[in-house]
Amino acid sequence: MDRMHANDDIGMARAEHLLDTSEDAAMLVDCETRKYARINRQAAQLLGCRTGDPIACGPSSGDPAVLADHHTLIDRFPQAISSDIVLARPDGTTVAIAATRQALRIAGRWHILFTARATSDRARDITERLADQRRLKHLEAAIDQAADQILVIDPEAMSYLHINKAAEQLLGMNREEMMDAGVGRVVGARAGTSEEHTRQVYRDLIASYPATGTVYRQVSRPDGTAISMETTRRAVQVDGKWLIVSVSRDITERKAVEQRLEQLRLAVNEAADGIQVIDPQAMTFEDVNEAAARIFGMSRARMLEMGPAAVSEAMGLATAQSLAARFDEIIASHPDAVSGTREFLLHGKDSRMLEFSQRAVRADERWLIVSVERDVTQRVLEQRHLKRLLAAINDAPDAVMIADPLLLHNLEVNEATQQMYGLTREELVGVPLHEIPYGFGINSADELAATFRQIIAQQPEPVRRIREFRGKGRPVAMVESTRRAVQVDGQWLIVGVTRDVTDRVRAERELEQRMEELARSNRDLEQFAYVTSHDLSEPLRMVASYTQLLARRYGTHFDDDGREFMGYIVNGAQRMKQLINDLLAYSRAGRADAQLQQLCLDKPLDEAIANLEHAIRDSTARIERPSAMPILAADKTGMTQLFQNLLVNAIKFRGEAVPSIRVTAAREGADWIISVTDNGIGIEPKYFERIFVIFQRLHARSAYEGTGIGLAICKKIVERHGGSISVAPAEGGGTSFKVRLPATPAA
Repeated sequence: MDRMHANDDIGMARAEHLLDTSEDAAMLVDCETRKYARINRQAAQLLGCRTGDPIACGPSSGDPAVLADHHTLIDRFPQAISSDIVLARPDGTTVAIAATRQALRIAGRWHILFTARATSDRARDITERLADQRRLKHLEAAIDQAADQILVIDPEAMSYLHINKAAEQLLGMNREEMMDAGVGRVVGARAGTSEEHTRQVYRDLIASYPATGTVYRQVSRPDGTAISMETTRRAVQVDGKWLIVSVSRDITERKAVEQRLEQLRLAVNEAADGIQVIDPQAMTFEDVNEAAARIFGMSRARMLEMGPAAVSEAMGLATAQSLAARFDEIIASHPDAVSGTREFLLHGKDSRMLEFSQRAVRADERWLIVSVERDVTQRVLEQRHLKRLLAAINDAPDAVMIADPLLLHNLEVNEATQQMYGLTREELVGVPLHEIPYGFGINSADELAATFRQIIAQQPEPVRRIREFRGKGRPVAMVESTRRAVQVDGQWLIVGVTRDVTDRVRAERELEQRMEELARSNRDLEQFAYVTSHDLSEPLRMVASYTQLLARRYGTHFDDDGREFMGYIVNGAQRMKQLINDLLAYSRAGRADAQLQQLCLDKPLDEAIANLEHAIRDSTARIERPSAMPILAADKTGMTQLFQNLLVNAIKFRGEAVPSIRVTAAREGADWIISVTDNGIGIEPKYFERIFVIFQRLHARSAYEGTGIGLAICKKIVERHGGSISVAPAEGGGTSFKVRLPATPAA
């Protein structure tokens, strides 16, 4: 380079002469220092200084790129380069000029000679143009660095005016390919639309200026992956020409976030627990879910409108001041949550219990309170009920055990169990049952599991067992164990109740012995009554017969007193015989060994009426009966005797009117009511109970015959059939006997 320009070196004096004689502004810049070495008068005016003033700056202060290509000028020597540049003035301002630059070798050093003409209008135009060029360069640089795809389109020529790097990466084509292909082919290949459709879209944008159009679509990257794109287009007019600016953004991640947020919102809204997001500073709800609205008995929109303070005050939970203090406490506890339970009145009447967990979170440089609430009213009530139940079970006199049939051990035992077994709760709960001494009397887990399966299969019927039992340090006792399977929350449990029945078993055994003795005594008494009546009947018959014979043969030899006395003897013997017969009938009435069978009560009623045919005819009694009597499990002989005695009573104790007897049958619940009602002399209420006692008479024998045993026999027969008999006054006078007998289905 030095050899090439050796003959072109000039002196500084000649260079200064060239500057001074130049009509244009001329400036020499030293390439090494990049500062002005010499300027002429025109240049001094342009820069706003004097020719002889030292200028401690150079053109690089105004535009560093001016001297960046000085090596090019040296290589091209003696060629010159013309361009618009901006020069810095000493006062800090700048001036734009159209300059010619040329390399010169002066006194062995390379310099750049700047020559220029500058007017104010020309300088202003150049300054504005250079500023526009810089802004355009800056804009293009910014657009190229943008993450979004930016396209500038000529809608008339359907060509691209600018394509940034993001568009190249997204579409998988370089700028030259896209410029050559044009908008129609590129958009058609990517979106599958015709060029005419794309033109119409651009025409619509121009027609709707300055409105923008936004579309969302799925596109494929060059590698085949699908992404979501948001494209915003707008028409702009530049120098009277319409352009379309299209900005596309990859919103795949945003869509995924929005989708996750939507899923989260749906999940939160469908959650069973109430969820509130609160801004404690503004004292407003950011959001509440449907469960929270249900808990507080109002709509979600109403809660959002009221805000947390008004809702809390309406529910009687807290005042606005105390709620704010609580939020401060929750924020101070961050990141820990504040949990607890609280009670409130729903609509001022229904008490509800809430279990809550509240935590402060930091989002968007502000605090939020997330409150999760669960209505635990039912659980609290169940816990209270369970607590009372456990307290009652614990105080129960019987031993109560709750066992798990899968784990084969006790879940809970009461105090009575510990006392009965002589073991502590720790020795009874959580220990395999077959390993507990004095337990079920079962020595293997398999046998115990089989027992539990049997109890579950028999559910809801309990399994009862009476056995001998001896607890630790306890005497031998008889216990009755009742075990039943119950299902709680889908899980089977075995509830066992064990009771000390030593005294009861002993009493039952004694009762059985006494019942056997009583039955034997009854048999003996019945035999005695039969034998006695049979043996007494014969002597009485002989006394009566021979007395009557004596009266017939020798009655004329007796005076009146003697004949009267003989009449007393005969009457007494006859009454004694009747009494013995009635006593025998009473002993046999309603015998326990009588066979009950399905019997229509028409049959015993027919027989009773037939047996009383003469008495009915003699008294001209009228008997009214139902068309059909019920069918019951009954003893025919006993029922016949029952009807016969009741009808005899109605005929015997008649008044002056003709006897009228009405027999009725009516169903009352599980029983049949058989009524025998007459129009006789009646019975005073004070004698209602007395008449059913054996040998009890209300009238003298001279007025009404009988031994006073008939109604006692009726009572005995009815009670042996599981029923009852009562008496009451009849309407219009007379008596009504009501017999209540248990109903049984007909065979």
